[in-house]
Amino acid sequence: MTVAPVPTLAPSEERVLEEATRWFVRARSDSLSEPQRAELLAWLKAAPEHAAAMDVVSRSWTMSEQAGRSDVLAPALLRARSLRDSHGARARGRARIWFRGAAFAGAALATAAAATFTLLSNQQTYATPRGEQLNTVLPDGTRVRLDSATRLEVRYGVFSREVRLVRGEAEFDVGHGRWMTQAWRPFRVAAGPLQVWDKGTRFTVRCRDETLRVVLVQGAVELHDPAARTVRARLRPGEAAELAPDGQLTVSPVDLTSALAWQRGELVLRGATLASALAEFGARTPTSFDVDPAIGARPISGVYHVNDPVGFLNAVSTLYPMTWREVGPGRFEIRSAAAAHR
Repeated sequence: MTVAPVPTLAPSEERVLEEATRWFVRARSDSLSEPQRAELLAWLKAAPEHAAAMDVVSRSWTMSEQAGRSDVLAPALLRARSLRDSHGARARGRARIWFRGAAFAGAALATAAAATFTLLSNQQTYATPRGEQLNTVLPDGTRVRLDSATRLEVRYGVFSREVRLVRGEAEFDVGHGRWMTQAWRPFRVAAGPLQVWDKGTRFTVRCRDETLRVVLVQGAVELHDPAARTVRARLRPGEAAELAPDGQLTVSPVDLTSALAWQRGELVLRGATLASALAEFGARTPTSFDVDPAIGARPISGVYHVNDPVGFLNAVSTLYPMTWREVGPGRFEIRSAAAAHR
């Protein structure tokens, strides 16, 4: 796992957070006149980012354990949270909390802002080698399980939670129980040309061999095409969407036990060719296979342990006239019986 450099704010994002800090301090000091209170509410209603920023600033103050009650501030914060939840998250981009804050709120708010930044902004890359899986929990409570030979890039900001699946397969059980996971901070997974938008969800995403597959276990997801600005599909639990290399998207029911078999270290085959089954072993374990096309086209069904290619080859050799041998560490040669006797 590697940690990427912290991104800097865009000028507009920095301005919003600074404005929220300024309003927060003025409101908390009870120094707002009636016209200024109206101005604050108008500012909160002007954009969902404003309500979100005010909420972040207020919670940063609470985290400093120096928050007091303010009759002036309370209505503004309630209004901010209401607006935040009703507007949803149109705001995008990566952000971190940047307070020129000592000038507005003193060292306590600056310290709280730094703590909130640590929670909100997170940039990491997770990668697993062939033959190993990884379970991890992201800062927002989202649980992620990575299959072997998987690479995942996490880019969390104040107004977004974005993940890119570069290759492999991963399951996401999206966190929604903490304040930083509200609707104004959506969770999205990018894979290939599509984005998976979480709607309160547990789902898997697979990106191998130029094919993208999304399986919904619980909740709901939408598949978006950012380039075309369209929703390609909406899934229900027990459905899978598969995007072929030619761009064709199909949605169909799926057996979740089989779809999640990789988490148990199993490979479920239903009429797959021997060649494609061996390719799956090769993608998920440190092995390679040289297979005779005459035997590689034979269909295979069953449940096999992905970390036991030898057991798989022994089982297949009882079904078809074939021979196999290990020609080097993790390297196998498979031949039809006819070819082996030539």
